[in-house]
Amino acid sequence: RSIQSGINFSSGGDSVTVAAGTYVENVSLNKTIVLMSSEGAESTIIDANNFGTVLTVNPHSTQSYYGYPDIHADATVDGFTIQNGYTSGSSTASGGIIIGVSNTVIKNCIIKNNNSHQGGGVYAEGGTFYNCEILNNTAEFEGGGIFMTYRGFSGFEQTIIQNCLIANNNCGSGAGLFGPFNIVNSNIVNNTGNYGFASAGTSSIKNSIFYGNDGDEIGSFTATVTYSLIEDGYPGTGNIDADPLFADTANGDYRLSDYSPAIGAGTATGAPTTDIDGTPRPNPAGSSPDMGAYESMWASRLPIAGDVRDGLSGELSWSNSTTTIGANWDMFTDNGPVSYEVGVGTQSDSMDNVGNWAIVGTDTFAVITGLNLQDGVTYFVSVRGTDSDNQPSDTTTSDGFTVDTVLPQVLTIMEGSNATDQDYHSSTTSLPIGWTGSDDASGINFYEVTLGTAAGDSNTVDWISQEDSTSATLANLSLVEGSTYYASVRLTDIAGNISAVLSGDGVLIDFTDPVTGTIIDGTTEDLIFTGSSNTLTATWTGFSDPASGISHYEYAIGTSSESSDIAGWTSVALDTTVTRSGLSLGNGNTYYISVQAS
Repeated sequence: RSIQSGINFSSGGDSVTVAAGTYVENVSLNKTIVLMSSEGAESTIIDANNFGTVLTVNPHSTQSYYGYPDIHADATVDGFTIQNGYTSGSSTASGGIIIGVSNTVIKNCIIKNNNSHQGGGVYAEGGTFYNCEILNNTAEFEGGGIFMTYRGFSGFEQTIIQNCLIANNNCGSGAGLFGPFNIVNSNIVNNTGNYGFASAGTSSIKNSIFYGNDGDEIGSFTATVTYSLIEDGYPGTGNIDADPLFADTANGDYRLSDYSPAIGAGTATGAPTTDIDGTPRPNPAGSSPDMGAYESMWASRLPIAGDVRDGLSGELSWSNSTTTIGANWDMFTDNGPVSYEVGVGTQSDSMDNVGNWAIVGTDTFAVITGLNLQDGVTYFVSVRGTDSDNQPSDTTTSDGFTVDTVLPQVLTIMEGSNATDQDYHSSTTSLPIGWTGSDDASGINFYEVTLGTAAGDSNTVDWISQEDSTSATLANLSLVEGSTYYASVRLTDIAGNISAVLSGDGVLIDFTDPVTGTIIDGTTEDLIFTGSSNTLTATWTGFSDPASGISHYEYAIGTSSESSDIAGWTSVALDTTVTRSGLSLGNGNTYYISVQAS
């Protein structure tokens, strides 16, 4: 069983149909016939087994550099896998297909895993390629996928590449393609070499995708590029520079995902009526065709949903409202304006069981009202969009917020100290304050403190935020002696609830020392001598403090006035007499008892 036998037996104008199977041979075709498979390329394989070129069309005219070729065969090859061709040496061309000067048509073929010096997959001097996949071919020099040399003979057209996928080929220059081409609705992607496409002549590119190739996507002396997606951009009408968002490049699926910017971005002028899979183009009818080899089912890309956040700005996790919630989201990505809807639900997959879907227009924020939210329950805001072609986006959902309506509490407040409450304070310029608070739901956000001449007043120091600190020192004050000041604290939790104000019991400002009284040695009269060598007694009167009053007395004993070298300063509370024993007094020495009031 041999394909070559069928070709040899045929005459010009015949059709040779090949049954499914794998044919290990090298095929030469020099007749104007149709060579076609009965079951398609996946089932009908011509395999050179790594020896020579798989298929040579019009072999006698190949590389006819001078004059017209003696013969040419305008053959059609339809529905084969061409694989495992191998030629070596600097003068060799294509392991897959060699096409001499002709208007040969190659369509619905898979050309893969071939190797040569030039044109790993195809070496062509003419011809047209429709609906072909040219994959994983290698050329040592130029044209990993296809190498084209256009001789310019009268009657022979420039090579056309239409509805083709040229991917994962490798070479030195022109990894996917090398030569002048007319490229329409094709994908040239992920090829390895100096350029994705290189040309030393004039080429035309329309409705095509060049992406993920090494180096520049297009290296050409003259290329007219329109309505094409070119990575890093290329001048021309309708061209775009964007990620094409293929369906699954990791597994070789270069169809457009529903969100591809190439959908509906092509031009109908000169576009084929079907795609590489036979899908009608454009689809749907009346829309603009897609860029690339594959036509999607959409008129334009579906909107790509952006992130949604609870709250009108930033992100919130708690809310103190049972009727209203705000939300904001990133603008959905689309070719045109997107109209949004929002819903509120109790689960991320129950998107509108609390607040039904509501249209909010093109704004990227919304305030949802009229809700019946419950304290302690977590809710989720969801957003979906529809574009100008009435195409839906995915639905995006927030990470949720919890309702907290319970007020936080300020528990204690201490004036005059960070640790204990004091009734009196001696500074007129600063006042330390301490406090405690609690919130069992959303948590403490910040405290505020104020100071006034009555509980809750802020007529001395207005409210000042202290974040979540539980102490502060109010500074740069001008407090009045004899006046009582009241510190007040309030607490705001993360949900926005504000506690009741808690005020201290007041602190009196007193910076004047107490009035000094008189002191006598002894109990009733002032002694000059004592007969004891170990005991001294003193009594005092007349100490006073008109502002805060006296809190306690202290005494000391020394060998000079106000000194304490015999007995250090010791408190006796509010006693006005003291007897100190256990001393070691020297005969003939004079001792002094000193008293101070606080």
